[in-house]
Amino acid sequence: MSFSTVNPTTGELAAAFPLQGDEEIFEALVVADRRYREDWRLRTVAERAEIVGRGGRILRESATSTRLCRSWRWERASVSATSRSI
Repeated sequence: MSFSTVNPTTGELAAAFPLQGDEEIFEALVVADRRYREDWRLRTVAERAEIVGRGGRILRESATSTRLCRSWRWERASVSATSRSI
């Protein structure tokens, strides 16, 4: 059994990923917890912001769907508008 991702524009299968069992999920959580304790929590807010920003740039650059990019811009604009009105 697997988890599938479908391109909403074309309806074509974009990717399929095998479902993970309890053991794989537990191991991933252990690794994530260790990385947080030994690295992430020791970084400054500025360092974290740079890393997250870099990840955002990579995601935008690798987006293959114009619709995905438009959706991201719309969500970002909505969040900015909401933030200003608070």
